[in-house]
Amino acid sequence: MLLVTQGEFFNAVYGPFLAYIGGFLLLLVHNWFNFQILTVFTVLLIAGIGMYRLALKANVDEVIAILLALIYLQFGIVAGILRFNFMAWDAALAPYSMMQVLYMINDERKPIHWLSLALIMSLIAQVHLLSTVYIACTFVPFAIYALVKTSAKKQMIIDFFKALGTTLVLTANVWGGLLVLYSYNKISLPNQYNLYYHVVKYKKFINLHGFLLISMVLLLIFQLIYVLTHLCESVLNTMVTIIALVILLLASSLMPWAQIQAHFLSLKSSLQFPYRLAVGAWPLILLGVGISMTNLMKKKDKLTDVLIIVGLVLTFS
Repeated sequence: MLLVTQGEFFNAVYGPFLAYIGGFLLLLVHNWFNFQILTVFTVLLIAGIGMYRLALKANVDEVIAILLALIYLQFGIVAGILRFNFMAWDAALAPYSMMQVLYMINDERKPIHWLSLALIMSLIAQVHLLSTVYIACTFVPFAIYALVKTSAKKQMIIDFFKALGTTLVLTANVWGGLLVLYSYNKISLPNQYNLYYHVVKYKKFINLHGFLLISMVLLLIFQLIYVLTHLCESVLNTMVTIIALVILLLASSLMPWAQIQAHFLSLKSSLQFPYRLAVGAWPLILLGVGISMTNLMKKKDKLTDVLIIVGLVLTFS
C-alpha cells in the first residue's frame, strides 16, 4: 500500500519497512504524542549505541567513545529527529554501516564482509532509499584502497557481487515499487528545493540538519590539523578524516551549488538537500577525532587525558 499525503507518495520512496514499523508503534502507544516521544528516544538510542560501537571497534578509548556518541546525538542529521526529519533514522544507522570501512582498511584478507554489508545496506534502503546511494558513494574510495591493497582481489570482487545481489533481492519491494510508481505517475513529482540554501554551513544558534555551531567547526579544524601533522601515524585516521572532510566540502556552501543547479535542474528534485551527502561522513569524522584523542592520551600524561575529556565535554555542551 502506498501512503499518499499532500499529493506525495511516501512509503515507496522513503521505505516501506519503516512505515510498517511506525504503524505498529503507533498502535502500541495509542496516540501521536506518545509516538513522537518513542520515536525520538528510539532514534537517539540507536544512533548513540552505533557511534559508541563504531569507536570501540576502532580501539578508541571507552570514555572518549561515550563522549563521541553523545556529541553525535547533538548535531546534524541525527538531531533533526527533534523536528521529526525522516532521514534521522538513516543517520542513526550510518555508524553501523561505517563499520564496513574498518574491514576495508584493516582486513587485507577479506576487505568486504558481504553478508553484513548486504544486511545493513538493505536495512537502510528499507528506511530511506536515497541514503543508500549516499552511503554507497562514501564507501567508494575505501573500496578502491582495499582493492589495491588486498592480495585476494578476485575474492573481494566476488564478495562485492554477493553483497550487491543480496541487497537487490532484499530491497526488491523498494525498487520494484519505484518502477511501478514512475512508470505511471504523472502528477506527484518530488518537490524542488534551492540547493544553495540547504548545505552544510556555520550557524550561530542552530546545530541540526546542515547547520553547525562554532564548537563543531573548531573540532573539524582540530582534526584536520592533527591528521596533517601525523599523516603516517594511522592509515585509518588519515583516510576517514580526509575522505569525510572532502565529502563535507562537497556538501557545504563552499561548493557553487547555485551554478550547479542552474545547469542540472533535475538535482533540485532528486538531490534536494546537499547536506544529506554527509550522512556517512559525520560518523567517520567523529571516529577520526576519537582515534586522534586516544593517540594523544597514549603519548601524554594524566593531565592531558583530563584536558582532552574536558575539551570534548565542552564541545558537547
